[in-house]
Amino acid sequence: MRRTTAPESGLDRETRRRLGAMLAEARFEVLPLDGVVEEVTDRLPAEVTVTVTSSPAKGPEATVEVAAELSRRGHRVVPHLAAAHLAGEDQLAAVLERLAAAGIEEVFVVGGDSDADGATAGFRDGEQLLEAVARLAPQLRLGVGGYPEGHPVIPDEALRDALRRKSRRAEVVVSQMCLDAETVRGWAATMREDGISARLVAGLPGVVGTSRLLRVGRRIGVGDSLRFLTSRLRGGQGGGLARLVAPGRWDPAPTATALAAPPIDSEVPLDGLHFYTFNAVAETEHRRRDLLAQLEELERLDDEGGAA
Repeated sequence: MRRTTAPESGLDRETRRRLGAMLAEARFEVLPLDGVVEEVTDRLPAEVTVTVTSSPAKGPEATVEVAAELSRRGHRVVPHLAAAHLAGEDQLAAVLERLAAAGIEEVFVVGGDSDADGATAGFRDGEQLLEAVARLAPQLRLGVGGYPEGHPVIPDEALRDALRRKSRRAEVVVSQMCLDAETVRGWAATMREDGISARLVAGLPGVVGTSRLLRVGRRIGVGDSLRFLTSRLRGGQGGGLARLVAPGRWDPAPTATALAAPPIDSEVPLDGLHFYTFNAVAETEHRRRDLLAQLEELERLDDEGGAA
């Protein structure tokens, strides 16, 4: 993959430090498809946390198999558990037992997309599933999702109320995919205002083709930031913001850099990055390492300048 936009050399040292820390601890989300275990094993160092989604077509079995195998190969793995894909507490208990045997210590709980007939759903929603997981496996660390640009069908206030309740159990909140840093930062500030003390992790696309990003974004309800991307692709406008889009591919570097910038006040609500890779693991990892190397070089130049 060719070298793309680098962090600005004029970034203040605190932003560079935070960006480096966020990249070093970034999570990579993958789909439980054929070949993904080998792709992750070949491309990612063991210290990178990998999250494995739950597929309405394949069911929880595929997620458990991929997560367990990656854990056996040395990765820290966070499988998704979806309320719509589990038949009830008996199946949930069996899944949790297998995850425990694989040494998995954290799960991510979602409502999930239903099957066509909704027949498999044994839980009303993600909140009910979260309570069941907390009761059956109290040793697990729990994560849930947040929605910086809202939900396609759930009103904003209902989302906030639900997240307040979920945060009594959850230690991590990962934002739905969003392309705009200021929207995510505003969402994080609102979470803190609501008294949510969980770790807040910003979800953004990894290096992915823009056509796929547009298609998936429309399906999951990405709002203003997706409209911004569409206008850039159609209009071919120049200027600094246009560097958000490499030819035919999304580059997460400018958004990640903006997310790392210190806020106006002293509080720093965001403390992590979550890359939605669409299984383009190699491309996203190449970009992550490239950015880390550039940040190290900028730090070295700063140190040499200070010593001169």
